[in-house]
Amino acid sequence: MKFYARPNVSEPKIHSLLEDIGIYIGKAKISRILTQNNDQFHKEKNEIVNAGLNASNYQQIDDTGSKVNGEKHFTQVLCNPYYSAYFT
Repeated sequence: MKFYARPNVSEPKIHSLLEDIGIYIGKAKISRILTQNNDQFHKEKNEIVNAGLNASNYQQIDDTGSKVNGEKHFTQVLCNPYYSAYFT
């Protein structure tokens, strides 16, 4: 989890790196490791957003186009001077 979250390495790059060092794992397995059974992280994210909303009298919101697996999506950014939250 740390390898994905800290340097912001994509799942395909993680897959390539693991294969380069002789670890053979399916792409779907990598995705499941990163996205399933992470309730504690979702709870923490919600707590951070709520604390950020309460930390200032105003919020700024913006969005930008992004691609997820080649499909067009939008990423919304919610922030104030104390935090930033991104939602795709």
